[in-house]
Amino acid sequence: MTNIRLYSELLRKRLDPEDTKAENQLGVVVSESQRLSRLITNVLSFAQQDKNKLKLNMTKIHIDKTVDHVLDHFKPLLATKEISFEVESSAPLPILADVDAIGQILGNLLSNVEKYVQEKGHVSIVSSQDSEWTIVLVSDNGPGIPNSQHKKIFDAFHRLSNKLSDGISGTGIGLSISRDLARMHGGDLTIVESTEGASFKLVLPTKGIQK
Repeated sequence: MTNIRLYSELLRKRLDPEDTKAENQLGVVVSESQRLSRLITNVLSFAQQDKNKLKLNMTKIHIDKTVDHVLDHFKPLLATKEISFEVESSAPLPILADVDAIGQILGNLLSNVEKYVQEKGHVSIVSSQDSEWTIVLVSDNGPGIPNSQHKKIFDAFHRLSNKLSDGISGTGIGLSISRDLARMHGGDLTIVESTEGASFKLVLPTKGIQK
């Protein structure tokens, strides 16, 4: 999968910028390879967790830079559905976290936006921070999640069923893995009640896991 993504992206850079058809077709290859990579990562994480082998590699990271990096991978996908995005970065302090795990959490949240939010929708990513906690809020204006499902959506293999989500592929473990990764950091991933769409809050301790 890494090689497919690498050579697809290299080829994309060599395309004639005026050949929009070829650009769009290759964009599908790139985006689908990224999607499959996320699915594989989730499955591997779930298997490692089941065997108590899931570990974190804690280093100093900047959450705002991590958000920007993950979002860069999703911009082509969001563009195909004309989903606009807004980022408010207010977390300048470095935190102790596993950058790959945080990227996996954010990737799963944005993957759900790409899958469930209708064309010409909107997503906002807002970070905030103090000396104790670092927070990232990911909100969209999609179909939303019924209050009765707020706890169940974090159960492994649980997937909502409605006319907007039926037929959408997925493993049903993305949110479960994401919440577990957040809790391994000493934080949490929760769904926030909202009047429109779905809103998820990622909370991480700014100074890392305190023993």
